[in-house]
Amino acid sequence: MQSSALLLLLSAGLMAADVPQAGNEQVEQVMKTFKGRGVMADDTPPSKPAEALKKFAARPDLAIDLMAAEPTLAQPIYGSWDSQGRFWVTQYLQYPFPAGLKVVSYDEHIRAKFDKVPLPPPRGEKGADIITVFEDTQGTGTFDKHTDVLKGLNMTTAALPGMGRVWVLNPPYLLSYATQGGLPVGDPEVELSGFGLEDTHSTATSLKWGMDGWLYGANGSTTTGNVSSRSSKNVRWEGQCIWRFHPVRKVFEIYAEGGGNTYSLEIDSKGRVFSGTNFGATRGMHYEQGSYGIKGWGKHGPLTNAYAFGWFEHMKSEGETRRFPQAFAIYEGGLLGKEYDGQIIAPNSLANKVYVSTRLPEGATFRTHDEADLVASSDRWFRPVWTGVGPDGAIYLADWYDTRLSHVKPVDDWDKERGRLYRVRPAGAAPKLKPFDLHTCPPAELLGNLEHRNVWFRKQAVLEIGWR
Repeated sequence: MQSSALLLLLSAGLMAADVPQAGNEQVEQVMKTFKGRGVMADDTPPSKPAEALKKFAARPDLAIDLMAAEPTLAQPIYGSWDSQGRFWVTQYLQYPFPAGLKVVSYDEHIRAKFDKVPLPPPRGEKGADIITVFEDTQGTGTFDKHTDVLKGLNMTTAALPGMGRVWVLNPPYLLSYATQGGLPVGDPEVELSGFGLEDTHSTATSLKWGMDGWLYGANGSTTTGNVSSRSSKNVRWEGQCIWRFHPVRKVFEIYAEGGGNTYSLEIDSKGRVFSGTNFGATRGMHYEQGSYGIKGWGKHGPLTNAYAFGWFEHMKSEGETRRFPQAFAIYEGGLLGKEYDGQIIAPNSLANKVYVSTRLPEGATFRTHDEADLVASSDRWFRPVWTGVGPDGAIYLADWYDTRLSHVKPVDDWDKERGRLYRVRPAGAAPKLKPFDLHTCPPAELLGNLEHRNVWFRKQAVLEIGWR
């Protein structure tokens, strides 16, 4: 299709009737005729959760457990843990079209312009996104309780508890909810506004607490930002970056720019910042504060500094070059054994597998070397879009579970009924943790966690000390 057919302008009064998301007849025509690029939906049948579990091949020393599946959840996109070890999962069910908005134009990259800016909850249109909290209340190593703590959200990509609140990334907003018993109550406060929505597989996502007390996040390559807070006004950028927000001083800033289509974020035990990427021959990007990384200036826009005459590349990789390892975690959980310490866990949702890579110092950054895959599945529907290391030291995977993967088609034919959560742990007995609460534990116990073998407990203890 010629680019002139995609560079659409709003036609006043010509409202589309057949496609609810189309704001005019030109957009409706694109939605009906654009064939799409990449991995589209096909007639491959889905597998039931128990059958899908049998299609995995794992390392001989590891086992994989199904922790949750439909109908409890669908389209999981992000996970985090609170100070009680409860697992907070974001279900991105409203994707790809924001509720209550109409597309009035597309560009040649199928980036949308909408007819308005959505209002934040509770004033805005209710969407289908859900935040669900999973709990192991008996210390058996399984989730025996789940609660949908927030519903009706609209394009929510991440939720993260901390500092007595729940922080919810709901572009164009970062919201925070007061809590009671650690769960959200009441209407949210708008902490940030101005994150772009042009491409809803490339929005702001991946909330993480830094040990400096800042809240970190990522932004994808094909959306823009003009973000304001109570203290910071009109911080502008185009494309991929890592950003951060100080929850007390209400200051927002760009931490580093560039990289791939950044849809993950990791901060290791030494405070170093990494992300996954949509590139192939790499496992991800390493960011120094204030640095500029590679980006396509034509599609992704310029850097904020017009006088930057170079950039950092992705980490060089020895191993498989298939696209794309978009999720990223560094294993420092202590449970799997010393051979896993410090290794990169990088799901590749296109290849239906999860890489393990060793980090090796190279100048001011790292290079990586692939080891044997963590797990791989023969099921085309297996789409690991997020990974993280839990309080139990196991590796958790969010499986989008869909035959389609590519965003580049303006049609909502995504599977809205399925999704899985997996845990990868040592072969043999499943890990078990007795119920705990770092938020209320005595100071001596909190300080003792600074020596814990699992970096999750060490980090969470530091945060709780800072929040008291």
